[in-house]
Amino acid sequence: MLNQSKSEKLTKEFDTLYPAGHSNFRGKLSAGKTKLFVERAQGSHVFDVDGNEYIEYNGAMGPILLGHRHPEYVKALHEYLDSQATIYGTNLLYGENDIALAELLVKHIPCAEEVKFCVTGSEAVQMAFRIARAYTGKNRILRFGEMYHGWIDNVMDCVAREGTDYSEMPLPAETPEEHFQFTEGRAPWTVEESLVIPYNDLKALEIVMEKYHDEIALVFVEPMVSDAFCMHPLPGYFERMRELCDQYGVVMGFDEIITGFRLGLGGAQVYFGVTPDITTLGKAISGGLPFSAVVGKKEVMDVFRTKTVMGAGTYNGYGLGVFACLTAIHLYERDDCAMLKNIYRLQDKLSDGMLAIAKKNGVKLTITEAPGVFYTVFGVDGGRQKPTDLELVDHLDREFYDLFRFYLMHEGVVVMANCRWFIGGSHTDADIEKTLTAFENALVKAKTELGR
Repeated sequence: MLNQSKSEKLTKEFDTLYPAGHSNFRGKLSAGKTKLFVERAQGSHVFDVDGNEYIEYNGAMGPILLGHRHPEYVKALHEYLDSQATIYGTNLLYGENDIALAELLVKHIPCAEEVKFCVTGSEAVQMAFRIARAYTGKNRILRFGEMYHGWIDNVMDCVAREGTDYSEMPLPAETPEEHFQFTEGRAPWTVEESLVIPYNDLKALEIVMEKYHDEIALVFVEPMVSDAFCMHPLPGYFERMRELCDQYGVVMGFDEIITGFRLGLGGAQVYFGVTPDITTLGKAISGGLPFSAVVGKKEVMDVFRTKTVMGAGTYNGYGLGVFACLTAIHLYERDDCAMLKNIYRLQDKLSDGMLAIAKKNGVKLTITEAPGVFYTVFGVDGGRQKPTDLELVDHLDREFYDLFRFYLMHEGVVVMANCRWFIGGSHTDADIEKTLTAFENALVKAKTELGR
């Protein structure tokens, strides 16, 4: 077993100072009782204060597409800071990089004709809501169950109500306490801002748009639901959504905080072949620094020019973040996106290897996937899938996964608490081979302990 003596001491000290850590949801994020305190990081590896080395598949929950301390990325940021300030003040001073980054986003993202920068994904989502309301003169947002759009009160309820007739307005259902987005302290009246319907229910979409389009400013959707086992749209679903938005004068928005650049340089709108009116971007856009953006069609984005619409923020478009985005995207697009292609190749190798090992050891496993991200769903025998609903997750063996994850950490591999794995540009074939060995060892230990 790992030596974690220093980490145990630091965990006790940390927990006396920080209530529930830095960013908390329902449930425990650590694989064991002790937090992992990192002393240094390089590529796909982190090294803790007790001298243990791990291959990590957390990806910082999405941003670390390049890996930790990518040498060219770090060198470029150092050179920038040799002559530039981190921030000059939004709308006070500017740099040529502002134009270069906007042109790069316009080049790669189909809906992008104009851009606005923020710092976090939660901010970008709220800016998108404001843009759509100002543009349409309407107030409600149509959202979909099981999607995460940040921690702000008006998007924390993400549960669709039961029923199909929609004789009553489909306001969000009360989030169950065990749900990861449940929170006390949320202003109760914010529930009135949104309508929430099930994802991939075309009939519900058509009924609600027909009945309530005079109130709906924006249809806002995660095109591939990374936080919910990589749910994909049914064939024709986004095409019909696009038609309905055009028919009823509603803004169509994609939340690509996670899918942006991970599914390719054009994100989900290229991957699925449907162009929304606005898109939110974050996480991987900057290679690891805080940065987000709203990009969209000129007609919609021009509310900032032609109406009294505020899109403020001290750090919006801050110089170091803009330069980090430029550097990261140039690395993503190099050699016809060679890095992204290698990520997808390694993911295939890892996924196929896991399934073969699980089968050999008599363990049921399904892998739900999208490019650059996947879930290990133990207890379900289904191979590799791109699910369109969460039916298979009802049979997920969470007890097995939690114990497997604990043993996997002790084998030197760190993964996320919710069965999700992020692949990054710093992972190597050697990492995959070591991970598959660790995977089998952890799987056998978990199976033996549980008597499965």
